[in-house]
Amino acid sequence: MYYLPKLGLWQVLKIYFCSWAVFKRLQIPLLGYHSSFLRRELRFLYIQYQLRLCRQKNYLEGLNINKNATLVTNMTFGMDVVSCHELAKHLQWRHLNLQYVTMARILYPNLELADDFYLFSRRTYDLYSAYSNSYKYYLPLRNKQTSGVKKTGQVVLTIFMQPDSFVYDYFDYLRNLLPLVDSKRVKIVIKPHYRQNLMDELYEIVKPYSFVSVAGLHDSCEDLLGATDIALSMHSSVVFEALLNNVMCLVYNPESKYDDSIYYND
Repeated sequence: MYYLPKLGLWQVLKIYFCSWAVFKRLQIPLLGYHSSFLRRELRFLYIQYQLRLCRQKNYLEGLNINKNATLVTNMTFGMDVVSCHELAKHLQWRHLNLQYVTMARILYPNLELADDFYLFSRRTYDLYSAYSNSYKYYLPLRNKQTSGVKKTGQVVLTIFMQPDSFVYDYFDYLRNLLPLVDSKRVKIVIKPHYRQNLMDELYEIVKPYSFVSVAGLHDSCEDLLGATDIALSMHSSVVFEALLNNVMCLVYNPESKYDDSIYYND
């Protein structure tokens, strides 16, 4: 949906006046002067969300897809999965969501995120299913299994990065690791997250090392695992995927700072 249709003037005005009516009545106690600022920010986010949702509705309605269709997503929580569920309800579709990361300690205020929301983290499933029967448990086994033995003559280490504040820990790790690597024996592939930040800095770090390559943001993790001897990440679900594909895994946990995010039974 990269080329969504423009909205009509009436649709835009309706969203604008609805946002005014909703947030005029919104009370935010205990913040004093800051409450007006927060109200404006929330209203701005609401307008953005509703404009995007309305454009998506217009686009999908124009496709004339059967009402018995199923919308399949692989999200966790947040505005994206909420908007997908809103779209599915509006179009009278069934919405099926498959958990893609573990979500081990996440509580999202809106629990109804899909008609069927499949979780592979047992701990999270036990928590969420106590509040809604839309949550189901599944184990995402794959048909293609790799042997873990490659034919390149080198050990292939694939580092699966994560975005936001986690990126600095990966940068520290790379700065310490790369000067120690025997380039004749080891090849390193770095897989940035699909919404990875600070990509220019990453390229600067790896630039001096010919044995390091950076995969594309949208390259398939499964394809990369098929050419990997050792997978390394912090607490990404790709570690779980690697184990399912018989690939050796290393968990990077600098100074034990992510103990609360890494669980033996996820």
